[in-house]
Amino acid sequence: MGHYAGAGDPARTESALETLAEIRSEAQATVERTQETVADLQGRLDALGPAPGEGAPPERAEVRQKRNKLERDLSSYKSRKSLAELALARASSLQERLSREERTRLIAHLLTQGPLPYLPG
Repeated sequence: MGHYAGAGDPARTESALETLAEIRSEAQATVERTQETVADLQGRLDALGPAPGEGAPPERAEVRQKRNKLERDLSSYKSRKSLAELALARASSLQERLSREERTRLIAHLLTQGPLPYLPG
């Protein structure tokens, strides 16, 4: 397995796990916030109805400008949400990997037989 911050050092591993937990928390909050905004923007865009098709009379300039702005904003917030979901998935993956490697290290340490305390020297 690859090296990671804290490999073999329980204090650094714990620190890395805490940092990853903070990142996950922030990413989850961002996903939730952007999901609410995406829903709001989509609802407002839906309220405008579909854009006029070919051969239909064009919509008023104010409506077209509002639709374009809503579409741009919606695209931007969907991108933010996707990036937050990616950060969340990556932090979760790293957290699982660190935890697994720390457990493996601990088990190996526990299974290593050292000198018995009741036998002399």
